[in-house]
Amino acid sequence: MKNHNILILFYSFLICGFIFGATGCADKIGTPASSGANLRGNIAYENQDNANPVSSQKPMEFLTNSDGSNPQPLGNKFVTGSANGKMLYLTGDTVHGLIQFGISNNDGSNSLIFYQLPMVTSPSLSSFPIISPDASHIAFTLQDSGSSTCHLYVMPTNSGNVQEISKNVDPVTQYTFSPDGNSIAYYTGTQSTQSDIELAHLDGTIYKILIKVANPGLENQGAVAWSSDGIKIAYVDFPTLYSINTDGSQRQRVADSGLYPAWSRFGDSLAYEGSTGDIIMTPDLGITKIDLTNTPLQGEKNPQWSPDDKQILCLTWTGDIDQATLSLRLINVAAKTSSIIASPAMYPVYLN
Repeated sequence: MKNHNILILFYSFLICGFIFGATGCADKIGTPASSGANLRGNIAYENQDNANPVSSQKPMEFLTNSDGSNPQPLGNKFVTGSANGKMLYLTGDTVHGLIQFGISNNDGSNSLIFYQLPMVTSPSLSSFPIISPDASHIAFTLQDSGSSTCHLYVMPTNSGNVQEISKNVDPVTQYTFSPDGNSIAYYTGTQSTQSDIELAHLDGTIYKILIKVANPGLENQGAVAWSSDGIKIAYVDFPTLYSINTDGSQRQRVADSGLYPAWSRFGDSLAYEGSTGDIIMTPDLGITKIDLTNTPLQGEKNPQWSPDDKQILCLTWTGDIDQATLSLRLINVAAKTSSIIASPAMYPVYLN
């Protein structure tokens, strides 16, 4: 997830460029990047380039094999998540001025538009929607015009029945589903005031204020991450990375500087951006720290584990990130080697 101010700018571009190529319902994928029941492990990404003016090239969405080979265009889909063989995407209907939420099988079949929002009126979409591990629900935030407050909503993927989760006046920034898909964790508060990490059922019932956080950080630096066994949550009290049990016990400092935490899909390994800008992996909550990239002249962020935990995908760049061309770096976890598989590239998503 991204900072809501950045997202507003991005969505203006997305609407004028990427989505305005659409004329109605989303296109089906012409040719999948590789064969398989659900393309699990393949990678979707957008070829937007920070280093060049946005007007110079309309961004396109691609789907590649797990090693970055054989990229295939995805038409007018912008993929924001994948789970249980399903792909969550945004598209647009320019005839009626709508941003549309769609879901399909990972190969593009059985595509369904299940929710839509006006492109220019309030409330506006302020974060990319995410999908629950069982693909039964999505979560997203909406922002009222002239306000910094973003409210969190969930809805089933088979209907447009929206349920508001956050009912207070504080904005919601980062959020994630529990592994069983029955709960959601999120930051609520502002960067200038203390934030809470709250746990809620999907009907909006808050069942735990987990901990208070002085500074969750910018954008998704402080992304809240739920471990695959459902027991622990990793979070950032900027710039320190912590782990805490979901019952509030056993709070533990993982790293003095650790951003963008991501749990492995099996076991307790945690990947994050370390103080040097490299991707660090710890299998034991900070006792052992393994530098997986060791690229002193480049930065990396937003690690994502592959479905089999053998690889980690991240964004990489050289110089000022706001002016740099972002690329996708693929890390072999066991070998501790990595290579760039796509450039320019942003917003990568593993198909699950």
